[in-house]
Amino acid sequence: MATLKRERKLILVLDLDHTLLNSTRLQDLSAQEQRNGFTPYTGDELHMELFRLEYSDNVRMLVKLRRRSCEASWSRRLVRRQGRVQKGVDPAGHEESRRHPGRRPRLGGDPRRHGRCLAGHQDNLILMDRYHYFASTCRKFGYDIPSLAEQCRDEREQDCSLAMVLGVLEHIHKAFFDGDRVDVRDVIREVWRQVLPECTVVFSYLEEYMEDFPEDTLMWTLAERLGAACQKDVDGTVTHVVVEDPGTQKAQWAREHGKFLVNPEWINAVSFCWCRVDERGFPVTAHES
Repeated sequence: MATLKRERKLILVLDLDHTLLNSTRLQDLSAQEQRNGFTPYTGDELHMELFRLEYSDNVRMLVKLRRRSCEASWSRRLVRRQGRVQKGVDPAGHEESRRHPGRRPRLGGDPRRHGRCLAGHQDNLILMDRYHYFASTCRKFGYDIPSLAEQCRDEREQDCSLAMVLGVLEHIHKAFFDGDRVDVRDVIREVWRQVLPECTVVFSYLEEYMEDFPEDTLMWTLAERLGAACQKDVDGTVTHVVVEDPGTQKAQWAREHGKFLVNPEWINAVSFCWCRVDERGFPVTAHES
């Protein structure tokens, strides 16, 4: 640890699948992807950060690296599930990327699933959305949309999820070393609290017992973690009312007093993006009966 601190380095543990890369078996390429030039004969395409891996005669894959996953400042080693090293995945050619045996959890964007897999480590857990470049993974996770490969495009480098997370990590890194801190989790908590410091939030009937013991619910805890002040009742200090049902008394109060009225996904989106997001994207609408 002393060496890491002297070299101003922190340890980052992450799952690769759908975070820094997306892969597909050649036989799982969709018809549209094949029309776009992804075929069983496709090889390495370095300008696309696309690589072909072969475990055996029966398992051949294409691996697409995510935009900004090859930052020059990163020390990279790609961890694979099985088989010997076939090639280094290193577009710049400066480092050797290796594959090691060993199955790892396939973590996605569901905070509840992350919580189960990483219980006890929520204070230094950073979520990001899955990278779905190929159609096979879109289908696997139930997304009825064209894949990026089917659309002949990729995420925009300047505002993709990975760029957002890199910005957060750089902020945490600078604050930790410039402040000569001992525990990086303290820095992460401080960064969290800077997200909604000017917001006062009231919730209405989101979880069981929310009206009686709101401070014991996950949504209340998350909002406070983001720096918001939470309270049980509405008053002039309230800026946001978070509800699912537009017919509650608190929802009506918010409309009458010109307060932000949002559904619970607004809190989740703020947590995910590490910034206050536009409330207009999270309207409260009546549920169909």
